[in-house]
Amino acid sequence: MTMVAGRIAVENGQLLSGDLAQSIVQANRAVPLLFERRSEWLRQNGTIDALRI
Repeated sequence: MTMVAGRIAVENGQLLSGDLAQSIVQANRAVPLLFERRSEWLRQNGTIDALRI
């Protein structure tokens, strides 16, 4: 179960509120920029396989 703003949004793997198609559209728009930012972070910081403390 996933709650958002005090309401159940997902239960038993089913979206109960919101527009799934619109969420997919928004995710598809966001992903290229997120991968670009990730690539830049990796160029600056190297691997993500080792934790630096």
